[in-house]
Amino acid sequence: MLDEDVHNAVRSSAKALFDVAMSESQSVQDVPLYPNYAVYDTPLANIYGRNPPRLRSLRSLRLKVDPHNIMALAGGWKF
Repeated sequence: MLDEDVHNAVRSSAKALFDVAMSESQSVQDVPLYPNYAVYDTPLANIYGRNPPRLRSLRSLRLKVDPHNIMALAGGWKF
């Protein structure tokens, strides 16, 4: 399958963009990644900064608002 080739191409492209931004004196090393552009194994901290513990703590609220877990059907990053 070509999955690994595609993932490597995405990572290579992202690194090239990062390197260009840094070479142009843009301070992007601590900027959170846009979730739709993050590769599947991106650490949550790279997307949400220091917020994953707080987001995990919202689980009880989520269960009150969405008791049937309908929103989980959309997929997304897991906390």
